[in-house]
Amino acid sequence: MVRAGDRAGYVLISLRNLLVAILLSTGCQQEVVPPPANLPGIINTGELFTQHGYSYVVDGDRYIDLLYAPNISFAHAAAVSWIWMASNLNTRAPIVGDTLAPWPVPDVPPRFYDAYASEYRNAQDFHAFGAFFVSHLESNGSGCPPGLSITGGYSSTAGQNQVPAEERLRYTFIFAPDLQALAASCQYSERTLMYAVFTHELGHQRAGLTHVEEFPNYHNGTLPQGRVDIMHRVLSLDDITRYEFHFFDELPLPPFIIGDEESCNYNLYNWRSITN
Repeated sequence: MVRAGDRAGYVLISLRNLLVAILLSTGCQQEVVPPPANLPGIINTGELFTQHGYSYVVDGDRYIDLLYAPNISFAHAAAVSWIWMASNLNTRAPIVGDTLAPWPVPDVPPRFYDAYASEYRNAQDFHAFGAFFVSHLESNGSGCPPGLSITGGYSSTAGQNQVPAEERLRYTFIFAPDLQALAASCQYSERTLMYAVFTHELGHQRAGLTHVEEFPNYHNGTLPQGRVDIMHRVLSLDDITRYEFHFFDELPLPPFIIGDEESCNYNLYNWRSITN
């Protein structure tokens, strides 16, 4: 889950087709971001869903690079890239009891979200991961008062740096209209805000990555000068407004021993075993 506040369909992209160096546009600047040397690329598949009325998030020009932006971050950290398959762009609204309702605050364990994801991610031929772009979360406020923060997304994990064994229980939910409203009220870039939240949430889903503030012992890596780890609980306003692509903290590869959990890229490397 990520909070974004005042301080803070079908896409095919293969790592094998990426240039040796990836240029990240930063206004008048560019950064050269090479993938890890001598690390074979892994391609993961994800099922893509949008709630009825929200297909514009992935089906059009508004966020034309939304599904591409996280690829840069994951490819740089652990040579992982994504293929997204549009499975259903017309899923139902949430029902609480017998009533249509906003999305509820996730409980522990997140039974409501598990059940909803399982309802749609129930095919015999599972894709490894899933993403749902949905409507308003009930706890999110509006406007842009000082100190405002909203929950931009929610993702499943199996604990710190752990991934659920069952594919149907691997998911990310992005509360699209809440991010839109925040961007409009606070005059943020709607597009770059969406990119940042989606990358952050996929970090949770892909490798159970933790928040820097809560588990700093898992974030001992370095970052490019002036950049901020995308796994902060409260996103950096500077990163949101200036950059379209984001970084996980990293330690050198090699040396590396399977099971090391000292940085985001080590944890992503631990879960390179998921290759579908």
